[in-house]
Amino acid sequence: MVLFADTVWIRYLVDSRTNPEYLAGLPVIPLLAFGYVCLGIYYNLTIWYKLTNKTLLGSYVTVIGAVITIVLNYWLIPRIGFVGSAWATLICYFVMTVITYFMGQKYYYVPYNVKAICSYLLLALAIYAAYYFGTAQLTSQVLRIACGVAGMVVYIGFVWQRERVGFVNLVKRRG
Repeated sequence: MVLFADTVWIRYLVDSRTNPEYLAGLPVIPLLAFGYVCLGIYYNLTIWYKLTNKTLLGSYVTVIGAVITIVLNYWLIPRIGFVGSAWATLICYFVMTVITYFMGQKYYYVPYNVKAICSYLLLALAIYAAYYFGTAQLTSQVLRIACGVAGMVVYIGFVWQRERVGFVNLVKRRG
């Protein structure tokens, strides 16, 4: 979604012909997308709260997230508008994820492959940065879409290379 946010088909989906003001929201797509990736990781990490009967700690993390959101919205929105709210969301979810990870490792250790997870996230950010800066001067929508597809192929190829054995084993168990 992020690689194709500024292409013609997204502009068609947001009905930019009759409501061009919707296009002003396109810059927040990468911020919110990464924020929701962090939120998804956070939700997966929170299982230890229930397993260790420490749900009160989860409440504290939620309060920290709420405080971060309120403070950053109060500070950023007057300065950079609704993009500030997107940044606040991203930062809030990222901080909540990091806190929950480290607390979980203390109270209910799970040997997550942090290097692999970080490599996937960093590769995604690198592909987005390369796409964003590499296609900034392109006027051809076809070339922009081709660059986005190339970025997706690189990412999928990287994940396939690292997780091939796991994918094959999963298919064998289901088959």
